[in-house]
Amino acid sequence: MIKYVVEEPQETEHSKLTADQILEKAHFAPKHFYLVEIRGRERISYEGRGHEEVHLHDGLKFIAIHIGPTPVSELPAAGVARFVAELQNLGFAVQQGADGQVTFDYEVDMGKQAGRKVIIGVAVPPNFPLSPPSGIHVSPHVHRMQPTGQHPTGGINTSPFGGGFQYWSRPFNDWGNTRRRVADYIAFVRQLWATQ
Repeated sequence: MIKYVVEEPQETEHSKLTADQILEKAHFAPKHFYLVEIRGRERISYEGRGHEEVHLHDGLKFIAIHIGPTPVSELPAAGVARFVAELQNLGFAVQQGADGQVTFDYEVDMGKQAGRKVIIGVAVPPNFPLSPPSGIHVSPHVHRMQPTGQHPTGGINTSPFGGGFQYWSRPFNDWGNTRRRVADYIAFVRQLWATQ
């Protein structure tokens, strides 16, 4: 039995499958997604190559990337559904909780924490995209708790997302000067990591 991951752990008895078959086994429609293999920091894309066979072995990791953005006219109007749809369009695997809580896996690509894998959580306001989430919830803990002070090590609090998370109080004060998209919020998150 070969074990691998496409968003969630998968198993197969086959030693090779096409990229599209791997997607289908993980319940992703190949007409809407393509497969990307993750090897450390390297990414091997099977975009346009879904018919190619992939030799499988234990421990392989893949992500499914949505093909093309969903037109704005097809996105939900507001709130957590809009945030999740835009986040998925950027290729993130999203988990939804109660009260607008959204989490997604994130690999830091900037600053001294580059390469670190974390889970980012956000509490999406009901009026998104009019207002952005107030800050990020990070798991595992990166800094010690310090409710006062400035970024990067201050304004770190306990999180309502649970014991594995800490809340970084980082309001996005310039939100009104952006296009008010999740892509703008992710750019803000990247900058938080770049300035650690």
